This record gives sequence, structure tokens and C-alpha cells, in this order.
Amino acid sequence: MPRRLGMLVDAEWTAKHARRIQRYVWQTELGVPAVAEDVEYAEKHGIAKEDFLRLCDGNYMRNKQNVIFSGPSGVGKTYLACALGNSTCHQCIQVRYVGSGLASPALCG
Repeated sequence: MPRRLGMLVDAEWTAKHARRIQRYVWQTELGVPAVAEDVEYAEKHGIAKEDFLRLCDGNYMRNKQNVIFSGPSGVGKTYLACALGNSTCHQCIQVRYVGSGLASPALCG
């Protein structure tokens, strides 16, 4: 009987954990369904694979730091931001994605 109870508790915890991650991803309203594993590290992004993977570990969030991607149109800023946000949500850390149209007044004012 105790083994069966343990299995039920594990199943419930796993389901609850999955629902929390799903809720975090949904609340973040990421514009692109990107994942860190699919990022192509090319010169146009201007970020090294090691640096991006270091961001994906979520320490910047635990240290209450922000990440801002900047660059010309079409280099993949949105994709990188969504992949980073998705990765962080999967660590059960809530994130907020703000596109440049909403960020500008907050940064300037």
C-alpha cells in the first residue's frame, strides 16, 4: 500500500508541476514558440552559444536582473527572447516578455 501511495503522490506532483509550467508559458504570452535547443548560433545573432546557454540557466532571474536584446531588424531578437523565456518558464520561474513597442515608454519614462 505505501508504494502505491508514493506512486500516486509522484503522479500528482508531476501533473501539478507540468500545469504550473504550462500556466507560466501561457501567462508570459511569448510571441514565438521558440526553444533554446533550436537556436542557431550564427554571426547575425551576435551572441555566443556559451553566453546564451548561461542565460538559459536562469541565474539572471534569481539575481533579479533583466535581459535586453538589441540590434537591427531581422537578426532574431524576438526568437532569442522567446527561447530564453520558454527555458526560464520550464524552470518554474515566471518571466515577463515585453516587446519594444511596450518597453520604450517604460525605459524612457
